[in-house]
Amino acid sequence: MLEWLTPAERRGASVLVILLLLGAGHDAWVAHRMGAEMAAAPAEAVTAPAEVAPPQVELPRPVASGSAPVDLNRATADELEALPGIGPVLAQRIVLDRRQSGRFKTPEDLLRVRGVGPRLLERLRPRIAILPAMQTAASPSRGRADSASASPSPSR
Repeated sequence: MLEWLTPAERRGASVLVILLLLGAGHDAWVAHRMGAEMAAAPAEAVTAPAEVAPPQVELPRPVASGSAPVDLNRATADELEALPGIGPVLAQRIVLDRRQSGRFKTPEDLLRVRGVGPRLLERLRPRIAILPAMQTAASPSRGRADSASASPSPSR
């Protein structure tokens, strides 16, 4: 019947068939034993399956007291890369989007960058900031605080 196989191939095929039958027999024996145990157990002893615990969700961690949030409108690609979930490609996309589309006005504006979704935005939210355009550390404010009455000073 299997004349086209060599003697070594026939032995190998026989071993595989024996292993397959042993595995099927073991599975049938385990199923029979479990069925017998379930039939012998009283109805009140059978318990409902244990409730499955919900998956653990990683909550955003607050920013450490010593580190300041990264300003999305001034950060370099290297500074953005330091944020969790942002690699070099995504950092470059954020910088490029900022150049093409203008400043980020809200953290949600980050969603316009391909690769940033709602989950990543929520992880980044405590670590990012959107500072006003005119606020700089080098130039102290002059005159009145409200911008409506402030007039630009002539340059010399």
